[in-house]
Amino acid sequence: MSAIARTRSGRRVAVGLALLLPALGGLTACDPTSPTVTAFLERSAVPNDPGTYTGRVTPVTAGERAAVQRLIGSSWIDVATVPVASNGTYRADLANVGGALYRQRVVVRNAAGQQQAVSGESFYGTPPNDTVAAPIANWLAGRQGTASVAIYDARTGRTSYYGNNLRYYSASIAKVSILGTVMRRAAVANRPVSATEKAHAVPMITQSSNDDATWLWNSVGGAPSVQAYQRSLGTIATVQNTAWGLATTTAADQARVVEATVWANPLLRPADQAYARGLMRSVSPSQHWGVSAGAPSGATVELKNGWLPYAGNYNVNSIGHVSDATHDYVITVLTKTPGTGTASFNYGISTIQGVTRLLWGQAPTSGSALR
Repeated sequence: MSAIARTRSGRRVAVGLALLLPALGGLTACDPTSPTVTAFLERSAVPNDPGTYTGRVTPVTAGERAAVQRLIGSSWIDVATVPVASNGTYRADLANVGGALYRQRVVVRNAAGQQQAVSGESFYGTPPNDTVAAPIANWLAGRQGTASVAIYDARTGRTSYYGNNLRYYSASIAKVSILGTVMRRAAVANRPVSATEKAHAVPMITQSSNDDATWLWNSVGGAPSVQAYQRSLGTIATVQNTAWGLATTTAADQARVVEATVWANPLLRPADQAYARGLMRSVSPSQHWGVSAGAPSGATVELKNGWLPYAGNYNVNSIGHVSDATHDYVITVLTKTPGTGTASFNYGISTIQGVTRLLWGQAPTSGSALR
């Protein structure tokens, strides 16, 4: 029961007996026998905001209460208790914990105060960030141009970074944010994503169609609307441009964009998230490069790539969510390579794929010189 989940900006994650993953952290029952309690920690804005635990007790009996507990020293202390509804659900609000980081869990007690079930554990707060593993850092240090990386590892609940203070032109990875804005707009209007919107979304993501991206960009209101959506995810560095592909961004911001399609949050509906991930699983085979490299056979790969020769450099980016039975990663790798020709384009791809091959314990497949 050592699984740990990070909590951040409106995402939901399940951990415990099951595998976990980032940013609105969560818990699943540690005891597989009945009764059980599941718990999910919802966050509505940015790290260290107040949070809310929601979940379900199975089976439910009259008079039960759920208690959120925090590990203080060697003791589990109740920090919030709420009644369990007749359908087994509960909702417990938590105060802002500032910069602290706590281990927490949820227990359910019967009407007599006897403990019936215990959820898994997760962190509440902001776990410290890491630098990427030395082999990845060494690989990137030997590459020409620049690269930035953000890798969220659900096993630890932490994000590791390399070169995260650098900004890059988004190119076609901006299309994930455009799609997110479309889905958010539909959710606010309490309507499905329309057939017309989907007719443009499919080629925009699966074939990286620029014309369809521009149609959707215009339909949602362009830069101000997409910027507002991104800010609501907690992105702080991305700056929009009147041309969507020339928005500047960071690896950390793009990780938040991907995470918004993976874990429950107040902005996107689960069905819309599943739709977006389905498109990202269905990109054209010719564009199925980048963060997919090195993933084991049978792994689920959801990605979007972007490439743009501009201002004397080739910007090659890859963002996505890759998971198998034992791993769960959100990975964003942004690169800029000198030159605007095919050699620079391929070099950028090799830089990205070296990162993810090393992440999965494989050796990069290209040399360190740009030819």
